[in-house]
Amino acid sequence: MHINLGRRRNKAFSLVLALLFALICLLMMPLSGLAKTVTIHDQAQVLNVASVQEAGAKLPNDLIVYTTNTFQGDLDALNTEARSLLPDQQSIVIDIDTVHRNVSIQSGTSVSLSNQQAQNAVSAFGDAFHKDNKSDYTSATIAAIASLQGTLNHEQSSLTPVGIVVAIVLGFVLLGALIIIAVALGRRRGSGRGPWTPGGRDHGYRAHNTYTHTHTYIPSSTSSGGGSFGGGSTGGGAGGHF
Repeated sequence: MHINLGRRRNKAFSLVLALLFALICLLMMPLSGLAKTVTIHDQAQVLNVASVQEAGAKLPNDLIVYTTNTFQGDLDALNTEARSLLPDQQSIVIDIDTVHRNVSIQSGTSVSLSNQQAQNAVSAFGDAFHKDNKSDYTSATIAAIASLQGTLNHEQSSLTPVGIVVAIVLGFVLLGALIIIAVALGRRRGSGRGPWTPGGRDHGYRAHNTYTHTHTYIPSSTSSGGGSFGGGSTGGGAGGHF
């Protein structure tokens, strides 16, 4: 009898630990596992579309790339246009004005990209465009995408502050569940003691545990970079001349 109770307690303990480990691993995994889309509107006809699509497919967010040789505005106007072209708050837009040599990179408020990180991608575009005096729009766009990829994949693979808080809360909840299970098993074990009688059986018992958690996030917004757009750590944007 004591052996059976010990085995049940060990099974309950192992189950709770496995659940805790699985939940923490889930929090540390990238939030988006669905295939992402890459849309290219090459009105200026300066891109190797297949190469840009291949590079953009590595991003954890949808990407839309525009090129234009008819845009009449300045860099601020291009920033405004690029942000207006965002189809949703999980996407990134790269808008390239080939006439005035301006580029704008804007992201939705749910994208883990700051203004400075967007500016780094703009700088990567300009550096690649002028490398070896080739004026290569495809290489420049791929360089900007590579910069975004390094930033976004790092953010996706890291446990965010909100995730840490949720993990701690879940840890306490599951620890409480473990205590409840241990107490319930201890009570059953105690109820099984007493004078031995032929054909005697243990009295039944019931144990239960429940838990819930809530995850709420509100992005902040500040202005910096190539225009008055973007946020401190999400939804960033920047523009520049190349």
